[in-house]
Amino acid sequence: MTRSPRGKEGTTLLIRQTQTELTIVPELDGVRGVAILLVLGFHFGRILPHSGRVLFGLGWAGVDLFFVLSGYLITRILWATRENRSYFVSFYGRRILRIFPVAFAFLAAYFWIALPLAHHFGYDLDRNGSDQLWYWAYLANWHYGLHGSLTHLWSLSIEEQFYLIWPGVVFATSHRNLQRLCILLVVLPLSLRFLLMGVIHYSVLTEGMTFCRTEALALGALIALSKEIRILPWLAVPSAAGVLAIYAMFGSQGRIMGIYGLTLVALACAGFVQGVVKRAGNASVSSRLLRSPWLKRFGKYSYAIYVLHAPILSLAFHVHSSAPSPLWGFAVFFAGIALSYLAGWASWHFFESRILRLKRYFAYDRAEIQTNEALATG
Repeated sequence: MTRSPRGKEGTTLLIRQTQTELTIVPELDGVRGVAILLVLGFHFGRILPHSGRVLFGLGWAGVDLFFVLSGYLITRILWATRENRSYFVSFYGRRILRIFPVAFAFLAAYFWIALPLAHHFGYDLDRNGSDQLWYWAYLANWHYGLHGSLTHLWSLSIEEQFYLIWPGVVFATSHRNLQRLCILLVVLPLSLRFLLMGVIHYSVLTEGMTFCRTEALALGALIALSKEIRILPWLAVPSAAGVLAIYAMFGSQGRIMGIYGLTLVALACAGFVQGVVKRAGNASVSSRLLRSPWLKRFGKYSYAIYVLHAPILSLAFHVHSSAPSPLWGFAVFFAGIALSYLAGWASWHFFESRILRLKRYFAYDRAEIQTNEALATG
């Protein structure tokens, strides 16, 4: 049996409808680059003067863009390989190699080195590491809502829970029922947030609970399963306009944004991703921008950048507080983003890329890749 050809590690891959080959779609690496820049702008933007904080106040939407991409790419691969004899072994093996090394190395460095050293030198970090099991078990999204520590790991926990459950769901569910389930998972979070925020009022816990944040993942999956769905690109602009209106009237956080804004953000991100996929390879300005090398590099290193930028952010706040001024704030802002990029670059070239070579042991069998008409070519 022949094996599927391997693309460059870190490059976004899709499976074509009409042939059993993996096709590089560079625009989606650019989308990842947009997502990580939004997140970095949001986090480091808190160092900036008020106008800068307003400019990057919706940067948290980058996480939802990551969710849509994950839902789309993972569902497309799972549906195409569901008849493969190594379906579960290949999927979980490749995911473990991609996700665990960086995350676990970060957690080990934080809990076993940085935290004891901080306590030794008298820094009060308001924690002693007794809660670390939440993070090792990828349950940080639930702990995040309760305790608010290592907050950036909440989204990785939601994605990992999705990766754990979704392969079995795709394997056992018909195409039509899978589409219906995706629609349910789009509607359910809005309903749950409406009910829960009415009971416990506004709470970060509600935004972090897995079942309250499935719409972006489900919309990405729906795009992968439904090549005839055309409404999402048309919803992108009005949904984005709705988010901006909520932001202008109620701010980037709060009950209104928490209930309705998250769904509008997911719809805007899903419309954007589907539009990018449908226009992939053309000569439009947006496609050329998403194919630009600098943006693709941010996308390529985005996972490690996201995981590793938190300590850099803490350092940036400490450095800025020593001499707070608008000009110094902008300098620290750009320096923090540059250092985060360098951390991601170093992680990729000296750590991740070496581990990802082991993916060859979890390759899908090319001869058994299912390429039925449910898979859209974009």
